[in-house]
Amino acid sequence: MRFLVATLIDGKKIADDVRQELRPRLAALAARGVVPGLAAVLVGDNPASKLYVKMKGKACEEMGLAHWTLELPADTSEPRLVEEVDRLNKDPKVHGILVQQPLPPQIPAAVATSPGGAVSRAGAAHPSAPSARPIQSRVLTLPPLPEGPRPRRARRRGPRR
Repeated sequence: MRFLVATLIDGKKIADDVRQELRPRLAALAARGVVPGLAAVLVGDNPASKLYVKMKGKACEEMGLAHWTLELPADTSEPRLVEEVDRLNKDPKVHGILVQQPLPPQIPAAVATSPGGAVSRAGAAHPSAPSARPIQSRVLTLPPLPEGPRPRRARRRGPRR
């Protein structure tokens, strides 16, 4: 029988280390007049998603990054989402686009998550392209946030019948 060994990680320390590593890179960009910018796209009004995007905005501010949040209504169509991401991707101030999930049911998750999905195509900019910015633009999609702890199934004690 094999046993898995759990390793306890300190998420705050890891985040602090990453931020410390980024500071000189951000300073070098600032010296060239570049302020990286993150645009977050929220479709609908999921409270957990709103909180998560708000926290990303706060983290951007702490690091001296620009950030914007585009809030779209829950009835937004797939073509409208793609159009908005394409518009953001063409904005020279936006260097990264976060399409927050979950997306409403009329927009398939594959649109935003698969490499060939419409949002990914709209957000894909190759660094050698004539319109490339100092930082490669990318669309980042994150999986849906958990809705909270899942209820445990009751275990039966005693022999099965």
